[in-house]
Amino acid sequence: WGGAILVTAILCFVMMPFLVVAIASFNDGAILSFPPRSWSFRWYANAFQYRDFGAGLVNSLKVAALGASIAMLAGAGFAYVLDRYQFRGKSVLNAILMSPLVIPNFTIGLGLLILSAAASLPRSIWLVVAVHVIIVFPFVVRSVYVSLRNFERRYEQAAESLGGGPLHVLLTITLPLLVPG
Repeated sequence: WGGAILVTAILCFVMMPFLVVAIASFNDGAILSFPPRSWSFRWYANAFQYRDFGAGLVNSLKVAALGASIAMLAGAGFAYVLDRYQFRGKSVLNAILMSPLVIPNFTIGLGLLILSAAASLPRSIWLVVAVHVIIVFPFVVRSVYVSLRNFERRYEQAAESLGGGPLHVLLTITLPLLVPG
């Protein structure tokens, strides 16, 4: 019980600023106050009526969906290769793939912003997607790699012994069992 209480206390402490801001956002007045004197959805209505907010929200959702999809596909592929194959330079490749984990995201973003400006790259949603992929990619690789390390290969062997080809085994056995990772 002591551990559960400690974890709950830490989570409450970490979530407290979010909860205060979330509750204060329902304030009807022009000046932020906590707790709100009167409750309203006024500021949410204003935000969604503001055209730039809507465009920014749509762009953010696009970047998140594209970045996560690309990172998931590429990261899962790299994790599979790192787990299943032995080759020269494997540890170097793993270190390179994991290097964004040791560099703060702010530093990566600022560095890539400076680099893209120096290279005169056009500002586009694809540049932002690329940065998001770089930041998210090592998390996907590590998560899928751990799932592969804990994976029971007996299931794949059983499917192969029953006549399943490599692609069929990958699509029907391996990938569904890796979904949690």
